[in-house]
Amino acid sequence: MTDKEKFNEAFRIVDKTKNLFDNVLEDVTDKFRRGNRFPYFIRYTFEDHGNNWRLVFMCRSKEQKKKKAFFSFCYTSYNIEKSPKNMSPKELKHGKDINCGKGVLWFDPNGLWHYLHGSSGNHGLGCVVDITPHAFNRYTERYLKPKGLQLEFDQKVESIMNRWRWCDIVGDKSSQKYTKNVLSSYDIFMQGGGMLRGQILNMTSMRFFTYVSEDMYYSNQLERQEETLREYQKVKHRKVNV
Repeated sequence: MTDKEKFNEAFRIVDKTKNLFDNVLEDVTDKFRRGNRFPYFIRYTFEDHGNNWRLVFMCRSKEQKKKKAFFSFCYTSYNIEKSPKNMSPKELKHGKDINCGKGVLWFDPNGLWHYLHGSSGNHGLGCVVDITPHAFNRYTERYLKPKGLQLEFDQKVESIMNRWRWCDIVGDKSSQKYTKNVLSSYDIFMQGGGMLRGQILNMTSMRFFTYVSEDMYYSNQLERQEETLREYQKVKHRKVNV
């Protein structure tokens, strides 16, 4: 699928996702109340046009459990077995690494507004996030393997979401050099170090194309990480769900 086709496919299930969210919320609240191991996940699955989607609720800590500050995300996976022969290197996004493997389309109901302005609530259609196969491959090589962790793919998705913390939209522009028409670079710093490098393609779609471990940082990236995580703590203490 092209980028446009992938993002359109994800937006098509927005209403179904919201309906499922509303229908299971009472059940989720009850299950989280009884849970005592963190992070605690509750998973629901549904099928749409042959694609398997997962709606996942996550509670990271006892503090979040007490506040009922549950984080949720809905995603489906897709496969890239090999690069199409009829596409030029410029048309292959980050083609130098040939993104063979499995990626994820994740629907964020709050959209980019939530991250760019630090406000809570739903603002319009939301945003679709593409975490590419290359990003998962690098996450495995640079984070999971050094820690001796062998996870199934869905567990990798949940691991990333559990460590997902706060964004940096300033940074350098090196993340734009393979893709035209990018609005901004967009890096997510992770709890415990490392970051997903991404791009804002437009106000309803974005892509994360690689994972960078802390030992690979250069320039002022470590300082940027410390600053963005401090900002995360400030927002967290203002009781805004993130």
